[in-house]
Amino acid sequence: MGKGMWMWLLLVVVLLLAGGAERVGAYSDCEEDDIYGLQGHCGEAVRAGVPPAEPSSDCCYFVEQRTSLPCVCKNLVGEGVEKRLSMNKLARVAALCGVPLKPGTKCGSYKVPARL
Repeated sequence: MGKGMWMWLLLVVVLLLAGGAERVGAYSDCEEDDIYGLQGHCGEAVRAGVPPAEPSSDCCYFVEQRTSLPCVCKNLVGEGVEKRLSMNKLARVAALCGVPLKPGTKCGSYKVPARL
């Protein structure tokens, strides 16, 4: 093989390894701290058992830039979380902050409807 072919092969191997590195942990885009972040940054806007509130700019920044709600819904939401956070409100906040969850997404026991 020529030098160019070896370089091409090396590039392919590096790209494959780099793509796999993101998936090493149990959750590639989210972690338990995201639940606490949602509680802290979004407060009343996502808290269960209280009237809905509009998300703050801090909340929207967290939802847009600091967490992956589809990952949170898929991997971190369980019965204990649903006692503290309303999944309906979480989906509403995501939509109001410009990062809506796809219709049909399951977030704990909540399924995102076609229209919020």
